[in-house]
Amino acid sequence: MQMLSAAGLPLFCDETREADVSNPNGYFELDAVKRLAADHSWLAGARGQVVKIVTPLLLQLPATETYRVLMLHRNWEEILASQCTMRQRVEPEFQMAAPVKKMLVETFVKQEKRALSHLEQVSGSTVLHLEHSDLIHRPETVAPLLSEFLSVAIDPISFSKPVNRSLYRNRA
Repeated sequence: MQMLSAAGLPLFCDETREADVSNPNGYFELDAVKRLAADHSWLAGARGQVVKIVTPLLLQLPATETYRVLMLHRNWEEILASQCTMRQRVEPEFQMAAPVKKMLVETFVKQEKRALSHLEQVSGSTVLHLEHSDLIHRPETVAPLLSEFLSVAIDPISFSKPVNRSLYRNRA
C-alpha cells in the first residue's frame, strides 16, 4: 500500500489500526472492510481508489461492481509466521502446533482459489498477480506492470522508495 501511495495512487483507508512494532509504517486498512459481507455501501465512495482487502473477504465483493484486483502472492508459511510473531508480542506464551499450521495453510490456499474463482465470475473484473518477493527485491520491474494494468503513469523510482527490506523478517 505504501508503494502504491508513493506512486501517486489514492488510498481509501481510515488508519484506525495504528502503526506498531509489527508494522512500523502502518497498516493502511479500512475498518469497514471487515464488515463487507453485512455492508458494502462504502464501496461507492472507494471508486478510483486503492482499498486493501484480505483474500477471504474478496468473496464478499458484490457482483454489481467491477474491480481491478492486485493479488499479492506470498508464501503462506511466511504469512502465518508473521501472524504468530504478532500474536506472541501480545501473548508471549502463544505457540501454534505444527498440525494447526498445516491445516491453516491448506485453508488459506483453498480460500485463495475460491476468491480467484469468484473474481472470474464478476463481469468486467481483472486481476493482476504480483509476487511479494518481486515487490521486495525487484520493485522497479513491477512498476511498469502496474502502470499498464491500472492505466496510470507510475514512476519506478517513486514506487520503489518505500521498500524496506529489513522489515521482511518472516521468510520461508
